[in-house]
Amino acid sequence: MHNIKLKYLFHKTFFIPPILLFLCCLCHSFLITAKEDNTLSSTEKVKSSTNVFIGLQLPKGKKKVEIPIEVYHNLVLLPLRINNSFEMQFILDTGAKTCVLTEPLLTEFMNIDSMRSIQINGLGENQSITAHVADQVSLQVGDDISGTHVSLLVLPQGLLSFNELFGKPVYGIIGYEVFKQFVVEIDYENELLTLYDPKHFKKPKRYTKQPIKIERSMPFIEADVTHLSGKQERLKLLLDTGASKAASFLYENAPLPDQTIDAFLGKGIGGDIFGKLGRINSLHWGNFKFDDMVVGYPDQSDIGLNLKDGDWHGNIGGEVFKRFTVIFDYSNKNVYLRKNSNYKKVFKYNITGIELAVQNTNEGSLLTINHIRERSAAQTADLRVGDQLIFIDSHDLRDAGIGEAYYHLNKKAPSNIRIKVIREGEVLNKKIKLFPEL
Repeated sequence: MHNIKLKYLFHKTFFIPPILLFLCCLCHSFLITAKEDNTLSSTEKVKSSTNVFIGLQLPKGKKKVEIPIEVYHNLVLLPLRINNSFEMQFILDTGAKTCVLTEPLLTEFMNIDSMRSIQINGLGENQSITAHVADQVSLQVGDDISGTHVSLLVLPQGLLSFNELFGKPVYGIIGYEVFKQFVVEIDYENELLTLYDPKHFKKPKRYTKQPIKIERSMPFIEADVTHLSGKQERLKLLLDTGASKAASFLYENAPLPDQTIDAFLGKGIGGDIFGKLGRINSLHWGNFKFDDMVVGYPDQSDIGLNLKDGDWHGNIGGEVFKRFTVIFDYSNKNVYLRKNSNYKKVFKYNITGIELAVQNTNEGSLLTINHIRERSAAQTADLRVGDQLIFIDSHDLRDAGIGEAYYHLNKKAPSNIRIKVIREGEVLNKKIKLFPEL
């Protein structure tokens, strides 16, 4: 049995287009690094002993391939197949080195002959968790991109699941396997992914080039941050397509704004993650400036990271990326940005204080409240965890998706929302008076 260390880089927060709400979720981006020893992985052994091409590749004779994607909560959902399985949706995450399957029961449909056990050192009170690795699996991304001899980390059942958060099946995460092989263009506005052969890629017109550093298989940049106090500092931030909020500051001495709100920020292996939300004056990244940005400040004891040992300070996520078409060029250590129609939109947050989950039952999919922020408008209105939402104003939610529900929940304050919920079999009518907290 091998030991690996699972480092959770960031809790994830979701934003629902088109009004860019700040919502918490349980999704986590992570980097998996092997314990420092001299043992080669199975993929490395194959690479060192054969001439077999390792990883994904374009079809012969093609210089690029376009793949339709879904942009959901500012996260990119990529269609792929494992060992010729049915098509699944995976999150495309620059913060993930290893391809991860979060639903182990699906391995029955993937013709995986054998898996080796590994020990994961988790967070909080969980000292270790047994997971499995399937070596040398094949991947197909979209209709044209394919590859072999890829390692797949299979997490234990129920450890990390995205289905309730998206309200649809999402089965895992893929990252470096894509970004190391191709120049990757993400058109957030038109929901299109383009993969280029790096040998034939040319700098596009009307794009702004920004340098990046590739460290531990992830892209980092430096940005100048001005806090509301007037303090200015330069921060090293991960460009994290697997995080949907605008930014998180994770370093030990991150100055908190005078005005913050306590928030539930997610759930890790070790339990719930809490922290604060606040605004900064501005963030400068190269030629771009983002004013009045909403930032998450997670409780360090909850996320379980030894920040003193880190040389980075946080991340930039999908709430920033969706304002551009973004091109990642790892081979030349550049990222290219072109503004789209979202660029000037203000940064918002979940003003009602409600986080939702989807529960699948014999009666269908139910939208239920799984967390309510302390002292929020929802708590004042006596909404409770477990309440099932069926109406927001005149909008029937019984066949609605989670994104539609968030859209109607979060209106411009001050305003009022009327909500109908089912609690323990009883239908209740509630009125929420929205008020700004940040």
